[in-house]
Amino acid sequence: SEVVLPRLAEAQETIDAGLIDGNHGWPAVFVDFCYINRMLTKGGLLFVDDVQLHSVSQLFLLLRHQEEFDLISLDGKFATFRKVRDHEFLPDWRAEPFIRMNTPMA
Repeated sequence: SEVVLPRLAEAQETIDAGLIDGNHGWPAVFVDFCYINRMLTKGGLLFVDDVQLHSVSQLFLLLRHQEEFDLISLDGKFATFRKVRDHEFLPDWRAEPFIRMNTPMA
């Protein structure tokens, strides 16, 4: 996915559903998300497997708090989100509630 997803995104491919269930190491899960999010259409579904793993759980928690995504279901270790805003990228950290709530501010 680290080779193919960037090529698909650069070619401006669009998808109605994406599955993150590959290399769950750091930062691969976020690399997969960044490219899938770029291609995922508004209303599209994002499936995230193995949310019990630390790297994936961090993505899950980030998305859970983002207004660009709605959590549809959490079935054990498998989460389903719907993309509700037509943005190719998440906003800067200042507009990411999960990052703000977990960053000590001076």
